Amino acid sequence: MSDTDQTINGLSPNSNAMLGVHAVIAFDNLRNSLETSLSRLVTQGQSADARAGMILSTNIAMMGALVAALSASRAGDLSGFGVFMVVVRVFMVVVTLGLGAVSIGQVAYAAFPRTSKASETVLFFGALATLSHAAYDQQMRSMTADSYLDDLTRQCHAVAQIVTMKFRAVRMAFILLFAAIIPWMVAVAAVSKNF
Repeated sequence: MSDTDQTINGLSPNSNAMLGVHAVIAFDNLRNSLETSLSRLVTQGQSADARAGMILSTNIAMMGALVAALSASRAGDLSGFGVFMVVVRVFMVVVTLGLGAVSIGQVAYAAFPRTSKASETVLFFGALATLSHAAYDQQMRSMTADSYLDDLTRQCHAVAQIVTMKFRAVRMAFILLFAAIIPWMVAVAAVSKNF
């Protein structure tokens, strides 16, 4: 066995933790773990935001192309089969615009996280902004190791909830975007060929 296999969190195989007694993680290890987790969670939130931007851009481009095709189209023949094609065009345009609008709504939902759950922490910028410099300085200087860890755990939990909400909304926006592609292609083709 190597030295790293023989020690876990600085505990030797002969320590009480290895004998079945639960050991408490050292403060520095726990703090580092929580700070790393918080940083990773924030990065995941940024990843969701980047995906949301791509979805928004694609939706806007698709709708813009559809509007351009519509503005360039003529009424067409409204007799017999022509009426059916007008109904198909209108249906495809409505479906495309509806799916695109709901997809954009999901992107907007992801862009505005609900941060009220993190207001109890002095690590969250929203809570910091409500304090004067003197009050913030006093709270930080009087913070104990336990209250700092408590703040970190609350912040990690709140950010995890926000990131989860963002990814759910972005996933739904992706699904709606992909669902809109076929009706969009049919609508653009039908409108631009006037059949």
